[in-house]
Amino acid sequence: MDIKTLLGSEWRAVVAMMPADFESSAREEGAIQRARKVVDAATLLRLALIYATSGGLRLTAALAAEQGMVDLSDVAVLKRLRVASRWLAGLPSQLLADKRQYEQSRCRIPRRIRLVDATTVSRPGSKGTDWRVHVGYSLSECRIDHVELTDARGGETLGRIPVQRGDILVADRGYSHAKGISDAVAAGADVLVRLNCSAVPLTDPDGAPFKVLEHLRSLPVGAIGEWSVCTVAKPSKEVAAVRARLVAVRKTEEATEVARSKLRRQGSKNGHTPSALSLEAAAYMILLTTVPAEEMSAEQSLEIYRFRWQIELAFKNLKSVIGLSKMAAKSPELSTAYISAILVMAILVDRLATAPTDFSPWGYATPWHVQPGASPQVPV
Repeated sequence: MDIKTLLGSEWRAVVAMMPADFESSAREEGAIQRARKVVDAATLLRLALIYATSGGLRLTAALAAEQGMVDLSDVAVLKRLRVASRWLAGLPSQLLADKRQYEQSRCRIPRRIRLVDATTVSRPGSKGTDWRVHVGYSLSECRIDHVELTDARGGETLGRIPVQRGDILVADRGYSHAKGISDAVAAGADVLVRLNCSAVPLTDPDGAPFKVLEHLRSLPVGAIGEWSVCTVAKPSKEVAAVRARLVAVRKTEEATEVARSKLRRQGSKNGHTPSALSLEAAAYMILLTTVPAEEMSAEQSLEIYRFRWQIELAFKNLKSVIGLSKMAAKSPELSTAYISAILVMAILVDRLATAPTDFSPWGYATPWHVQPGASPQVPV
């Protein structure tokens, strides 16, 4: 099903998928201040989604008029979206808060596994990062379950992700920080992160410094090693020591050379030379996890970490298929409205792809959460 269909014949089903306080929240946030032309939240959202998928204010105004939605100038569309930016920014999280049941049997261990990552977005003509989209992806449900939009100063940290007790957060080296790990564990979650040896110093269980590479050098190619370790407490920064396991496997020579070449390219791009220790560490996949060995073996840890490609695919879809990389907005408010509308569209497409209903050409459908026989009153 394409986006044009969602915004056209299937719009009733889209609106029926919105949160229960969809209309009231738009008014409380000031997104709808006067019921003139843009009379309700559904019309405002539809306008934002058309803008996000068409790429221009004039084209948005023309398409809205053509579809009989509302007759606005491009300047009026701009004003409406700027005012609505705060409400739109909260909508992805509201959509994701309405959670469905998932099948734990699809995972090898009976706990919710969540992949964590972030992607960047830049305004037209920008040479740096203007926005960062932080995402949580439930591996059990195979879908995004958390979204947060920040400016470029919003760093990657596990402490940013809301968790339920028992969650396992899986993340790359960008999240390998003692503070984030400590915060996630304090909230009741466990972590499985690719270790940044320089960012997270370790000790052995007795408190002696744990020199990671000295322990890894004896591993033959393909062999898996496992050690009990602890992170280092930093009371002044509210960082508690965390008991964990270090899990590592030595890569093949070919894989090692690929990793080292990547380090050298990144160093050349950023104006520095990779250290000898970084180049040596590239010969290993090194993970740090707080999940007990009896719940997740070293082999399972490495296997689960492989699933990080799922969130990379989600980002590729957001940027290339849905259109996150084609942002035309320049002002902070319009940029927020654009990115938020793209995220709403991504969630809707994801949900409609797995909804237990048939979408048919007679112009309406029953979304997954609407009971048979119900007749929700939704704007056309």
